[in-house]
Amino acid sequence: MKVIAQDSTKAAATATPPAPPQPTIRPRYVRPPVAAGYAGVCPRSFQNWMKRGVVPYRKIGRCVLVDLVELDAALLRFKRKAVGE
Repeated sequence: MKVIAQDSTKAAATATPPAPPQPTIRPRYVRPPVAAGYAGVCPRSFQNWMKRGVVPYRKIGRCVLVDLVELDAALLRFKRKAVGE
């Protein structure tokens, strides 16, 4: 059985170039379960944070939304320094 090698330069010249990657759009406002996943905690802990006022949120009717920018700022308030710093 013979294996015939194809000319890779010819195949590369006729192939279409790959499409440029599409920018990912990250929503700014998300529901609490999504925000909990973003923060790396369980949804119940996130609900407790909201209840205690640790995490800011907005409520429009029955729809609760969390601003990810404000969530990042709220979590930075609890940043601890390392022992050597």
